[in-house]
Amino acid sequence: MEFALEVEGYAVSSAEDLTAAGISSFAEGSVCVIVDEDAILYRQGTLSALRELHPPIIMLVDRSPPDLPGAQVLRKPWFGNALMTAIASAVQDRDGENAGLRKNP
Repeated sequence: MEFALEVEGYAVSSAEDLTAAGISSFAEGSVCVIVDEDAILYRQGTLSALRELHPPIIMLVDRSPPDLPGAQVLRKPWFGNALMTAIASAVQDRDGENAGLRKNP
């Protein structure tokens, strides 16, 4: 997924898994956060930490989506340009640069 985003011209920061303590610092400055449910599954406090993030969130799921109001849900496996469409939709109202996910100049 990281390669596909970079090919599309996005700057990407990634982590294999997230803990409640690391979510806010990881997402700081991002205009969009993409989270695979496997990265937060069974990790105490991560869902509530995600609820406090301000960037749009795209959840990649293959189970029932977690209770995360306002998050866009993309079911795995996705096909074609579904992820790029979800990103464009999530960030369309955002302005300015960000450190996490942005189009490269």
